Amino acid sequence: MKAFSLLTGHPTPPSALPAELSPALARQPGPAGTDPGLLDEVWDRFSGAPEPLRGAGWLGGLLFQYPRRLAPGRPAAAFPRRCRERAAGWPVSVEFLHPGWWREDHAAATTALLTELDVAKRLAEQARGMREDAARRTVTRLHQASDAGIRNRHWWEKAVHWVADH
Repeated sequence: MKAFSLLTGHPTPPSALPAELSPALARQPGPAGTDPGLLDEVWDRFSGAPEPLRGAGWLGGLLFQYPRRLAPGRPAAAFPRRCRERAAGWPVSVEFLHPGWWREDHAAATTALLTELDVAKRLAEQARGMREDAARRTVTRLHQASDAGIRNRHWWEKAVHWVADH
């Protein structure tokens, strides 16, 4: 089950909230979720939603997908910590959309944070992005090689596009 956008720092339109809460979100001066009272109320309502699934043994886990704007670093790490505290007792997985969380210079700190929080990491989206990036770079290099006189460029382009799609 994916966590509600407001709980992970994603932009949330007021219309996504119950009618009685949407005016409070519309009045937000900054990023959504800054009003502690509104955030508490949304957390309270969200936390009741998985209970029937959990009670029936059907809840595989909760996915907290953090937006690309949540760049790695000490201040950003506080946000998943607060979410984990609120989701205590639930099986949780985390996905960071900002690629910096898994770059070589920060991967160890990210792994340590997720271990500390006892959450699983979800890398499917990052894997797709890395594959697409590798395919783009490969196409660029093939074009450069083709411009240098290598023949059969069309065959290589088909192969690279196939890899990017699969």
